[in-house]
Amino acid sequence: MQIETNNWQAFGLATDALRDIDRFVSSPSKNRIVLVDAKEKLRNAVDIDPNFSRAQYYSAIVSDLLGQ
Repeated sequence: MQIETNNWQAFGLATDALRDIDRFVSSPSKNRIVLVDAKEKLRNAVDIDPNFSRAQYYSAIVSDLLGQ
């Protein structure tokens, strides 16, 4: 396992997901669809690079926020 990834596609997906999480946390409406989108992006990042532990970590956080 590695915290970072050398795969730019996985990195881009994880970065977009973190923006989604930030948008969710900052939003007064707390739209869960934003978290569902973030979860999908993180899942795709892990599919691309299964050793990208940071994406796995944030995926677990999003799952917790979604109550899964």
